[in-house]
Amino acid sequence: YKSAFFVLFRDRAGYRLSCYHCKYASLQKPSDITLGDFWGIEKIDQRLDNNKGTSIVMLNNEKAEEFFTSLKDSIFYQKIESKQVYEHNVCANDSVKMTKEREEVFKNIDNMSYEELSKKYFREPNMYKKLKIKIRESKIGRYIKGKGY
Repeated sequence: YKSAFFVLFRDRAGYRLSCYHCKYASLQKPSDITLGDFWGIEKIDQRLDNNKGTSIVMLNNEKAEEFFTSLKDSIFYQKIESKQVYEHNVCANDSVKMTKEREEVFKNIDNMSYEELSKKYFREPNMYKKLKIKIRESKIGRYIKGKGY
């Protein structure tokens, strides 16, 4: 992986402590609109998955719905049931769980150089893992997942 930040994010090892006890990770949002990455869209509607990222817009109240109505004719959108949203975007409804890796990384972050941390925690995947990732990200991989294999 090209970025230590990506690895920390992917492995939930670099989040702030507040993320593990997020007061906004609930069905009741204080904001009018919630924006985010739509994790799992390929399991809901493969036509919306261009493998570059799909955004989600959650309308949390009437004010947001009125605003969205005023611009929905000028954008492409697909309405998705909230049950499906929360099924694949667990952080929208619940705080992430702290991992052992996070504890280890932060225990060592003040005692190790960046190079030492990188060697210990951010290793390049082996050829088998790289192949598995390439297949999973390919069209055939998405087809296989869609068929339940």
